[in-house]
Amino acid sequence: MEFLRPCYPLLFHVLRLFLHALLVVLKQFLRLLLVPTMLRRRFFSKPYESSRVLVVGGGFAGTAVCKRLQSSFNTTLLTNETYFEFSPSILRATVEPEHFQHIQISYADLLDDTSVVTGLALDIDPVRKQVATTVGAVPYDYLVVCTGSSSRPPHACRNAIPAYDGANLQPSYAQLMDVNCASVVIIGGGVVGVELAAELLETFPTKRVSIITSAETLLTRSPPGVVRYCLRFLEQFSDRFALYLNCKVKSVKGNVYETTNGDQVVGDMAYFCTGIQPNVSVFRSHFEDSIKVGGWVSVRPSLQLDTIVENSSVVFVAGDLIDVHEEKLAQTAQAHASVVASNIMRLEATRRSRRSRASGQLVEYRTTLRPMLISMGKYEGVLVWGSLFFTGLIP
Repeated sequence: MEFLRPCYPLLFHVLRLFLHALLVVLKQFLRLLLVPTMLRRRFFSKPYESSRVLVVGGGFAGTAVCKRLQSSFNTTLLTNETYFEFSPSILRATVEPEHFQHIQISYADLLDDTSVVTGLALDIDPVRKQVATTVGAVPYDYLVVCTGSSSRPPHACRNAIPAYDGANLQPSYAQLMDVNCASVVIIGGGVVGVELAAELLETFPTKRVSIITSAETLLTRSPPGVVRYCLRFLEQFSDRFALYLNCKVKSVKGNVYETTNGDQVVGDMAYFCTGIQPNVSVFRSHFEDSIKVGGWVSVRPSLQLDTIVENSSVVFVAGDLIDVHEEKLAQTAQAHASVVASNIMRLEATRRSRRSRASGQLVEYRTTLRPMLISMGKYEGVLVWGSLFFTGLIP
């Protein structure tokens, strides 16, 4: 594939033109599909309109639940943002800010039959079946918590920029473009750290990029071949790239990051790419028993909250929060959403038909091996599926 490298920009441009044309055709097709949907809404009511589904968190899991249930239930999304963000693409947008407009869409446009409440969830009252928020109490018959996770920089470098959402990354472009910014430190050698390093090295030909990681190698959960490929990609910028393994940031003095191994790493700005923590504050008052080691939330196979608290059978959890050993991916969150939506439909159908609990048997979530894409700059990447992987332009 090396002989094709000079052709990558042209091939990428042709691929973009093709995808753009395909998108135009799909938009026209979807408009035709919406006609019967609009007529149905005009003349027919929702089958479970009197039942309220409250979804907390507007990421991949939360929006997928809303999409699946909004045509049948009175659905409300509670989120502290006004737009949905396609997070897998935020690192490309970090070095190409105009890309943000392509990966962000307002919830009003995304969810055409869901009420959107902009606010922050504070507490869940399982007895009254309502969620206390910064904009007042919101009632529910079924509750789906998809509050996701967030990052917290280590105490030694509180000024590091978390590399997990556009709200933090979008303003950082101005710092990258500053003539006084000659070097960048990336704390963390996982997928996010490696992808960000590739984007920075490829986009800014004069900046020096350093990765500091406490692990013995990059991408510790990836096959050795994937690690070698990504390391080889980064090392082609050997005059500007440095890797510091088996160490953490001990202290920061000015623009010098001292590691626990005694290295002095210069960085005019820093990104933090490790140590995500589940956002579980809404569970602490009434569902403390469901929060496990590490902050993950315990769930039943049906993705209902695993607790004996009253009315807990109508509380579901999906996305990064759940205590299931698997990669925290967008496609995984959407798989959770599918199970949750199916089970809410089953519970409601059982309740209305007065059948026995056994007749409304719930769907169980089962983990499965899923592919993962690691982007290396604008034109290359790695598609990983278990021990198999494919590299180059195509992934």
